[in-house]
Amino acid sequence: YRVRVASLRSLAKLKKLDRTALEVPPGKRVDQINKKALAQQERFGKLYREELLPALADQGIHFLTPQRLSKVQTAFVRSHFTRYVAPLLHTATVRAGNAPFIEDRKLYFACRLKPKGRSKEHLVLVNIPSDELGRFIVLPTEKGSQRTDLMYLDDAIRLCLGDLFTGFKLTACHAIKLSRDAELHLDEEYLGNVKEKVRKSLRKRSMGVPARFLYDRAMPDSMLRALRDLLALTKQDLVAGGRYHNFSDLLGLPLKGHRNLRDKPLVPIPDPVTHNGESTFQALRQKDVLWHFPYHDFGNVVRWLQRAARDPHVRHIAITLYRVANGSEVCKALLDARAYGKRVTVFVEVQARFDERSNLYWGETLEKAGAHVLYSYENLKVHCKLCLIERQERGRLTRYAYLG
Repeated sequence: YRVRVASLRSLAKLKKLDRTALEVPPGKRVDQINKKALAQQERFGKLYREELLPALADQGIHFLTPQRLSKVQTAFVRSHFTRYVAPLLHTATVRAGNAPFIEDRKLYFACRLKPKGRSKEHLVLVNIPSDELGRFIVLPTEKGSQRTDLMYLDDAIRLCLGDLFTGFKLTACHAIKLSRDAELHLDEEYLGNVKEKVRKSLRKRSMGVPARFLYDRAMPDSMLRALRDLLALTKQDLVAGGRYHNFSDLLGLPLKGHRNLRDKPLVPIPDPVTHNGESTFQALRQKDVLWHFPYHDFGNVVRWLQRAARDPHVRHIAITLYRVANGSEVCKALLDARAYGKRVTVFVEVQARFDERSNLYWGETLEKAGAHVLYSYENLKVHCKLCLIERQERGRLTRYAYLG
């Protein structure tokens, strides 16, 4: 939704004569995508309720709602809320001419508050600080119990939220999430190199136009209409969901024990080149070598670069970088190569979607270390992973290449 659908929505706004010839009009294609995504979402919800939750319960892992808490657990949640959650909550009233900014892919509650003794209700947004606190709370259980009780942070806030609004009655509370257009519209930027265009566009990404507004389908229609109008959303933006959003957080369940539920680590097969102590350069002089990831360890490549960085016979390392991790061992090896006086040439693809910021950081870090850094070209994106190492051997220059 943040890229493909957002691009289709932008295309739909163009005049008919300006549109590229498409098999299906972009507006109709978005409707088709929404319909299919909704069906998949409903299927996932059914699997979550009817298969995942019962399977977890069979293993002694239970998700509790406020109604199912014991007195001890309720007291624990209220104490946890006061100490850790409440200081991170921010509220914003939604009213005409003063709609609050909703951050991209963040979780919020849309709440209705009724002043005591008055009939007029207020519409308020409250953030759910799952990035700071995690999505789940581990609840206390009876001593010696083998069960694990968990609670969504969402439900802990629901339980205690009314206490924050003195003088008001909380009449409705429903989860929402807004996804924004994350495409970098480089063509709209000033003329100049791609690197600077990307840098400037990155500043605007978090402010992109709405691409998808996910809401709890239990939300009253009147409340949804008010949000739609006040936040300037279109009908196509609206996607009905369930009580909870961001189910990817389930991958980070805070479980102690339950090793039987975890996948066993997959150990890479031995490196066919260096498992017997032979250096990569020695092996490559004999024949070409195939590394098949993830069955082989990508550390083979990292170790080769690390050895090359320190090898007194290596003169030059040239490499392309597409997606670079924040703590990239490859880039650290290139920095080592510069520290050992070797020439380093790097092509950095700054158009690698959602890794642009990290790629820019490493490109500039390598430049400061003295590497020759090249950046993206107009109308060209380099995905290929290439590396060329030049090594002085027996009075001549030998080149070793890596293609990925």
